[in-house]
Amino acid sequence: MELYNVIASWAGWPTVLAILLVAVGFGAWILQNRIALLQDKNEWQADQIDQLKLYSPDVLAQRLAERLRLVSQELERLNADHASSRETIQVKEGELREVTTQIDSLKDQLAKAQVLLHTVTQNALVCPHCGAPLEAREYHSELAEYEGREIDVDHEFVLYECGLTLLDGEVTANCKRTAPND
Repeated sequence: MELYNVIASWAGWPTVLAILLVAVGFGAWILQNRIALLQDKNEWQADQIDQLKLYSPDVLAQRLAERLRLVSQELERLNADHASSRETIQVKEGELREVTTQIDSLKDQLAKAQVLLHTVTQNALVCPHCGAPLEAREYHSELAEYEGREIDVDHEFVLYECGLTLLDGEVTANCKRTAPND
């Protein structure tokens, strides 16, 4: 106690008391931080233990058993799907053959239509402006005198439903369905 008396006489009791209070407060603060640090460490270790429990042999065995069950169910479903898929494939192949036959039939019809269109176009059976059908095609003969001789001159008269009239290939009446500039 002699030390305290020397310090107290030199600095005075209020200073000694203030230093003691600061020292006790600093010690309490360090102790409180140490306790908080240890609590955090305990929580972290508890979390680690919980995580390790998830990987215990029993839990792993349960997970593997569940996984085996799910994979077995998936294989059964896939086998069932495979059988139904095989049936579906056979049905679709039949439909494909039917559609192919229809396509071949349509190709034949198209080829015939193109030949017919070529024939109609070549023989001028439709109006070249609007496509109206031929109404009349007539041939008339006329006797004409040329250099002192009589000759037969044939004239072709063509009439379409749209009103287009041709005489020996020359337009005598225009198509009524198209503009006069055509």
